[in-house]
Amino acid sequence: MLKIRCLMTVKSIDCPVTPAAQERARQFIQVDFKAFDALHVATAEAANVDVFLTTDDKFLKYAERISIHIPVMNPVNWLMEVLKHE
Repeated sequence: MLKIRCLMTVKSIDCPVTPAAQERARQFIQVDFKAFDALHVATAEAANVDVFLTTDDKFLKYAERISIHIPVMNPVNWLMEVLKHE
């Protein structure tokens, strides 16, 4: 039951599109991120989220090729990590 309560604290947040996030998105586009994906991860990075979850395998591969200041993970792998530390 404790693990379920822990996972219930997972949430989404609104991340504003600032000029700095737009510039960072341009850097992601240079390594083949799609424009929307680049802006999505750039705003999440600017908001300093705990983790960015995606099931998009291409996105995960691109994320490995550039320095992103937040963890980018597949949700299943993330969940396994969370449960392992409980």
